[in-house]
Amino acid sequence: MTIFRPRGTIRAWHRHPYGQAMLLHDHVYVPIPKSASTWCKQLWAQGRAVNLLVENLRDLPHVVILRDPIDRWIAGFAQCQVGNDPDWEGHWERLGWDWVFRQVVFDNHTEPQVSFLSGLDLDRITWFRVDDDLESHMIQWMKDQTGIDHTGLVADRYRGSDQQPRMFRGGRQGRSQAELQTMAREALATIPGARQRLEDVYQEDLEFYHSVKYVGKEQ
Repeated sequence: MTIFRPRGTIRAWHRHPYGQAMLLHDHVYVPIPKSASTWCKQLWAQGRAVNLLVENLRDLPHVVILRDPIDRWIAGFAQCQVGNDPDWEGHWERLGWDWVFRQVVFDNHTEPQVSFLSGLDLDRITWFRVDDDLESHMIQWMKDQTGIDHTGLVADRYRGSDQQPRMFRGGRQGRSQAELQTMAREALATIPGARQRLEDVYQEDLEFYHSVKYVGKEQ
């Protein structure tokens, strides 16, 4: 039994989803924000919601999906910032990219993935990763392990919300998640030291992401 303990401090964010999980056919799916969790919960919808902090489920096999930490930060930054009013004095565009890359972690969408693995038995986890093969690998695995066949299911993976700008009072239009992601990628590519800053903050995440053996992937 290998119980995982993150090296860093786990932040106690408001409505932090740590402990949230789905139980289906004696398998426990542990969702991580911005790691295909919305999409995957639809596949596991025939199960029931559980809390790892309350129920003793450690002896059951677990399922976890990881995402490249830098790509996840881009998506997480866009989601957590899209709802901020552009007229607010604390809006990130008023504060600038230097402030963004000093802060880095804003909420559970940008908190390191390893935070959500704390206390789990690594020897009982089946690992998937967010890539072009995730859908086919997860669907095949679920068919083999649970007998549930999602082949042909059109899961609502993205909901289209990333393309829609948020509207604020007075008809002021904010940026969409897609636009924010594009801006973040450009900033990482052009601002000296920006990418290194993320790699420093997510060092443990990056090491862990590249260390596990994923379903359907040669290690």
